[in-house]
Amino acid sequence: MNNWTRAILTPHRDLLLIIIPAVLYFLWEGLAWQLAWATDSDEWIERLHWPRDIFAVVAAVAVGASRATLLNPVFIPEYRTSLLLTPWTAEKPLPAGPLIIGWVDGLLVAVLIAVVAYRPNIDPWRIPLMMLVGYVVHLCISFVAAGLLVHCYSVAFGLGLVLRVWQNYAAAASILVVLVLISVSGVRHTLRQMRERAEQYDNLAWMKSLAAAIDPANHQKPKQIVGWPFELLQPQQPGPSIGVKQGLLVSLLIGWWLYAIFAVGVDLAGANQGSLRNQMAERIEQRAGLSSRAAEIVRNEIIWTSPEPDRMGIEIAGSFVLLAFAIACCARRLTVYLPGHRPPISLWGRIWTLRWIVPSYDNVLLAPLYVSLVVVAFWMVTAFLPLSPVVTVPAAVTLMCLISLNMGPTLAQWQLTSHCRLVVPAATKNKRQFIEA
Repeated sequence: MNNWTRAILTPHRDLLLIIIPAVLYFLWEGLAWQLAWATDSDEWIERLHWPRDIFAVVAAVAVGASRATLLNPVFIPEYRTSLLLTPWTAEKPLPAGPLIIGWVDGLLVAVLIAVVAYRPNIDPWRIPLMMLVGYVVHLCISFVAAGLLVHCYSVAFGLGLVLRVWQNYAAAASILVVLVLISVSGVRHTLRQMRERAEQYDNLAWMKSLAAAIDPANHQKPKQIVGWPFELLQPQQPGPSIGVKQGLLVSLLIGWWLYAIFAVGVDLAGANQGSLRNQMAERIEQRAGLSSRAAEIVRNEIIWTSPEPDRMGIEIAGSFVLLAFAIACCARRLTVYLPGHRPPISLWGRIWTLRWIVPSYDNVLLAPLYVSLVVVAFWMVTAFLPLSPVVTVPAAVTLMCLISLNMGPTLAQWQLTSHCRLVVPAATKNKRQFIEA
């Protein structure tokens, strides 16, 4: 089979992948027509077309994701190893099939557009955009493993911009084309430096998990060989920690995506309310039999006097999101630092000896404390200033993530210098694995 089809279709299953969805589609369409004929209404056709349209959108995303992942050497250790053991170079085509979108992907998307073309509940021309979204999202994940942070953050921020302008088809399509070009450039960089980064691929934790899921027999977790507490005391390199630059970029990315989601939600609520206004104005015109001039006056009056989208509901949703992020930031920080490390003195001991604060240990609690203060400050500011939650909530979440990710001490510094007691982590149910030699 042609190399362009291998990443999507296989010789043994391509016929079934075409016949089975086609049969299911015609059966579903026949059911819709039968119900419409029995009830003398087209409402059933519109209702039963929703599953068809949703399936088309999911299938489009799957087409893009398959092209980016199924035969990507970054995700398949055996494939990557076989390439490194051969004279293959990045200038040559990949033996299993390309990673760049081709005519087969366009053909599959055209079929999906044809499927939803009759009385669709969604815009059929959004389906190619969903395919491109699935493609660039999964390539962005591979850029993380390849260390192409410029490409990764460019695609991640660009996808947030696509979400923000999604209602404008031309703008969303233009941005996605640019992101595809960036992704193609990232694919070429990944293939060129695959030999130099081969060892780093194998050492990535999530790459090890992926390899274990693919081949569990050859990736078994080694047993503890020294037991507790010597496992904690043995010489070993501290785990990697996020840098200041990465923490800043991740925080900005989370805030940017949250802003895009809130802004799109507010726009959709406003569009829905505008549609209800127009329907109300049309009903008044039809029932009252007004002249064109009077109908125009009534329509303008309804538009100007109708309330804006529910601000209280938006504020409640923003507060809920902010509180959820605050809890997540605090819980994540404490669950990373505290397991196996207890205070050097109990709470009653602190009170009795007047050693209320142990600086070298308690400084790990400063980041959660500042995150809580950000939440309190947000509620105080929004209570007195008429600021839009669409802006204030993402800004507050960005600040909380920045504090949680970048505020010291680092995990290695705190575990090596704090005054603490080493204990068996509470999450461990079976203590025998800590004493096995």
